[in-house]
Amino acid sequence: MTTNRNHWSQKEEQILFQIVEENKQFVLSYAFEQAALRLNRSLSAVTQHYYYHRSKIEKQSVTKQFKKLIKTGKYKLSKKGNLFIVEI
Repeated sequence: MTTNRNHWSQKEEQILFQIVEENKQFVLSYAFEQAALRLNRSLSAVTQHYYYHRSKIEKQSVTKQFKKLIKTGKYKLSKKGNLFIVEI
């Protein structure tokens, strides 16, 4: 039985992020190469998977910051056409 290589197991994700953390003093591509060798995945697959998860984390962070800003009321809201612009 072959495994579906499109699916990443929880253990593979832990290994990827552990390798990135261990090699944070180096360029990120070095950590990706190490993870690809250890996980038997292509460099492209490792890179894409990492950035997919990072984008989700960044989006959550920006959303949290925006909600905090709205709650404090320290902003100026203006409208330009169909867009609302929030100025800090």
